Amino acid sequence: MLQDDSFWLWDATSLTLLKKLEPAIPGSSQPACRTFCVSPDGAWMVAGGTAPLLFIWDLAAAELLYALHLPIPHSVYGTAQLHFMPDSQIIAGMLCRGCPDALCKPALVCV
Repeated sequence: MLQDDSFWLWDATSLTLLKKLEPAIPGSSQPACRTFCVSPDGAWMVAGGTAPLLFIWDLAAAELLYALHLPIPHSVYGTAQLHFMPDSQIIAGMLCRGCPDALCKPALVCV
């Protein structure tokens, strides 16, 4: 993850840059992503961070599929950790409530 919140996909054999993935929060100059995870089957990538949003990409197509608003109270600050379950269909996350220094609580999101 780069300072501008983008992710770069590289071909591991040729070291060729394949695609730059960028999350976008319209009108925001704050970084949106602080954590990310790739699914065990390599099909998906999810990222989250300083907003109550999760960004989900299809890695084969290298396209952003969803910018999901987390269906939880407005006191959510963002996402601290993300992890796919072994079936690549469920994402576990640690969501922060309140200010940036607040405690984080577990949550599950199905994709």
